[in-house]
Amino acid sequence: MLMFLLWLHLKFYQKKSGPYPLGTINIHASLLPNLRGAAPINWAIIHGLNKTGLTSFYINEGVDTGDIISQIEIEINKTDDFGSLYEKLKLNSGKFILDTLDNLKQGEKQKPFDNILNAPKLNKENTKIKWTDNGNEIYRKVKGLSPIPGAWSTIESENKIIKIYDVIFHKEKNDLSNGEMFIRGKNKLMISVNDGVLEVLSLKIEGKKKVNALDFINGINKNKFKLI
Repeated sequence: MLMFLLWLHLKFYQKKSGPYPLGTINIHASLLPNLRGAAPINWAIIHGLNKTGLTSFYINEGVDTGDIISQIEIEINKTDDFGSLYEKLKLNSGKFILDTLDNLKQGEKQKPFDNILNAPKLNKENTKIKWTDNGNEIYRKVKGLSPIPGAWSTIESENKIIKIYDVIFHKEKNDLSNGEMFIRGKNKLMISVNDGVLEVLSLKIEGKKKVNALDFINGINKNKFKLI
């Protein structure tokens, strides 16, 4: 997905030397070389990082590997999801572009060091929830993929896709199998994992609209599902 002011190519012309004698620069939504790739905002949360940022750099033949011009750090809060982190980065992008242009005038740049984490393109495989993962890993995946494209699983008995948009992880012991969705009390929708339970706050069943957990509970006729 192209981002407002974050994926920006600036091209510089000089009539005597032909097009682009100073090169082409790009602005990437991470602190390069960390999170090179197509989905850096999502993966910053999925990997559990406590900060990310913006990086301007010269484009070369590699993927996000050119000399770095400027960087700015942005804090990631535990409650951040893709949507809220995107807004933080967008709010800082205007001033960051101006700072980049100032640094270009001064000729500042630095060589990037070795890559640490990647941010590959999101697909059906890496957005699916693995119920064998621990609770914090699943929590971060849900947050990192919310509101789009959404972390997903399948309701085994109905063979329908379920997308989960917000959860709270509670570390506790239970005797349930991983991926078992059940109602606790009368108004809490829970999913068991190997080191606790996830309390679901919002979700969407294939073919239906996105709802909060209470609306989902009120609309079903059984109190237990198996997610696979």
